Amino acid sequence: MATSLQDVIDQMAEADIAGLSAVDLVADGKYHRFRPESERKRKKSAWYILFEHVTKSGRAVLNGAFGKGPDTYKVRMSDGGMSVEEAGREIFELVLRVASGAKTKSEELGYGDEEFVPWQLGAVM
Repeated sequence: MATSLQDVIDQMAEADIAGLSAVDLVADGKYHRFRPESERKRKKSAWYILFEHVTKSGRAVLNGAFGKGPDTYKVRMSDGGMSVEEAGREIFELVLRVASGAKTKSEELGYGDEEFVPWQLGAVM
């Protein structure tokens, strides 16, 4: 998880995906496409999706993924104050809360009916 939008831009640059600045990034959980600097055509062959998460300690962290064409990269975890064990424990507690009935972010935002369902009920044509 990155701790700033500039961390994400730096990670994209390491993967040779440039063309955005930190002010261009939006951590809204939506899929965004853009034209990387290396692309000569007007194709938007690069993409990113970012989520912002506030930890129990109040620290905002970013996670998500980005890529160009078939290549996909995950936003890497930073070592800024949270160990892997602490992050794992926090994720485990979040899963427990949701399994116990707490609403997910998409449900809080009114998108709860459109969540991923790996099966269809009833006849499928």
